[in-house]
Amino acid sequence: WDHVGGNEELKQQTGASVVGPFADKERIPSLDIALADGETWKFGEQDVSIMDTPGHTRGHIAFYLPGAQAVFT
Repeated sequence: WDHVGGNEELKQQTGASVVGPFADKERIPSLDIALADGETWKFGEQDVSIMDTPGHTRGHIAFYLPGAQAVFT
């Protein structure tokens, strides 16, 4: 599955939610949570700040977890 082709099957098998960029919401199958720059999202116990980082795709985002001092791109 190249990036998003298996979203629906993975959701069915795991019960996971698909999280991704609001700007690409029409391009990502089975997207459950669409996030945009400046929003804060809760992942487990972590607060996650969303940052637009366009380049690879028009809606590419990064997830900044200040409590873990980490960025997931």
